[in-house]
Amino acid sequence: MVTIKEESVLEEKFCSFQIDGNATVGMTHKNSGNFYPNGSSKKAFELAKKVLEITGFYSAVSDKLIIMRAEKHGDRITYFPNNFKTGTTQRFCDGVIYRGAGAAIFFPGGCPAIAFRNEKTNISGLLHGGWKSITQDIVERFFSLWENAGGRKETTQIIFLPSTCGNCLKYENDGYDYFLKTVYPAIKAMRPDDNDRFIHTADHSINFNLIGLICELFMEKGYKKINEIGECVCCSGKYWCYYHDDKNGVKHRNAAFITTLA
Repeated sequence: MVTIKEESVLEEKFCSFQIDGNATVGMTHKNSGNFYPNGSSKKAFELAKKVLEITGFYSAVSDKLIIMRAEKHGDRITYFPNNFKTGTTQRFCDGVIYRGAGAAIFFPGGCPAIAFRNEKTNISGLLHGGWKSITQDIVERFFSLWENAGGRKETTQIIFLPSTCGNCLKYENDGYDYFLKTVYPAIKAMRPDDNDRFIHTADHSINFNLIGLICELFMEKGYKKINEIGECVCCSGKYWCYYHDDKNGVKHRNAAFITTLA
């Protein structure tokens, strides 16, 4: 994986990286506000509009905007072919793929947000990269649709947006038991020979290098052009992280985005 130096138009508001002449990916900072939609479709629309406004893309893609609601994880991947013209739409899914001009946005609080771009076939995508995504065939479904839409392994650019690093993704107390009973068996069943390379146990706590595991899975599938905007949402202090910031029933989320102008 190659680490991309953050390029920010408004450093206090969001980070961004231009993949090619038409595509930009990024994530809002804490200073942009809290992007948790709180189960409200109306608020999700408002937050997505806010993202486009602060990043400067509103006039270009506001009529072709997909809001990916990944709060409830499932196995759905949505594909919008042929320069969709749907206005703003919301879909409850863990991944979206679209062709041509437009934008996709979702609201993570530490889970990996992964952007995809294939300039030659003009398709773009956004994927929620949680542990369920890699153990319940969600990633497999995404790549199947991606390749059917024209995504090529040798020309696909993959960008990991800021998320929780392996040092900060720690399961302790009740989380320790949850990981051993729920997460660990799923990872072990998927990778029985080397799952422990990404899972480290010490003093009744577990660190999980989820990003490293996902990167390896992608590379094993033949996708080599993988880059990372090199920040951890916890270590940097610039982003909301639900491990630290969600307290007393109040939840906090960032906004991850990919925009394409043509």
